Amino acid sequence: MKPLSILIDDHAEEKAIPDLFGGHPRTNKSPFKNYSKVVWSELLNVDRRFASDSSNLFFKCKVLVQKLIASNVQIVLRKNKKGNTTANDVANPAVLNKIIDNDQKYRMLHNVQNSPSYLAVMRKNVFAMVRQEGQPTLFLTFSPSESTWTDLLKILYKLRYSKTLSDDTVLTYAQKSDLIRQDSVVCATYFNHRFRALFKLIKSKNVVFKEHSVKYFFYRVEYQHRGSPHVHMLLWLDNAPAFDPAKPETWCMCNTYQQIHYVYGRRWQSGP
Repeated sequence: MKPLSILIDDHAEEKAIPDLFGGHPRTNKSPFKNYSKVVWSELLNVDRRFASDSSNLFFKCKVLVQKLIASNVQIVLRKNKKGNTTANDVANPAVLNKIIDNDQKYRMLHNVQNSPSYLAVMRKNVFAMVRQEGQPTLFLTFSPSESTWTDLLKILYKLRYSKTLSDDTVLTYAQKSDLIRQDSVVCATYFNHRFRALFKLIKSKNVVFKEHSVKYFFYRVEYQHRGSPHVHMLLWLDNAPAFDPAKPETWCMCNTYQQIHYVYGRRWQSGP
């Protein structure tokens, strides 16, 4: 009479979201050994019901994160300084408290994006880049404009209505918002392809920055409250003018450490 965990029940999604699966187990699940491939297969399917259902998206995200954490827990408990942790050890509160004191639970989230452990590692990497290469030359932000991207609106319109949107058709803002809201997966994928194409152009020599080629870079993708992705980026350019506090003409550069902590969504508590 006890409910099964979603990590044990292979058909938890079919039972939780019957309007998508019709109460039947999935038949296309067996060829995929990795659950992430199952997720991509359904979200990129020609049937857009899986991508437009917000409960299905959040359910898949929850399962993916829990599977990743469960795998990390097994690795951390097997590979520690005092040997393998047995089932009796886990049942002992004293052993669990020692694991917490040794900060092993913190290591379990090292590859879970946006977790404190993951962000701490990435932040240290950026600080190491600053120490080795100096302050970054540029801090850039890339934000999408889905309502004005005609190609994206045509794709969303065709996926939803199975019709090609002509150039003469004028959509209202409410119609555009409805198309964007109904298929967030396509919008995020389209932004990803568009950003990568732009970034490839930025890294090309003698194109955007002319003689100042890109030496190093770092960027992070964030999602706004409305669900739209945007990118914060740090660029180190070759032969770029250096920041000098004694020269007011170079004061346009913001403080590097404030930029880095802004990228990670944290406020700088004390001055660098």
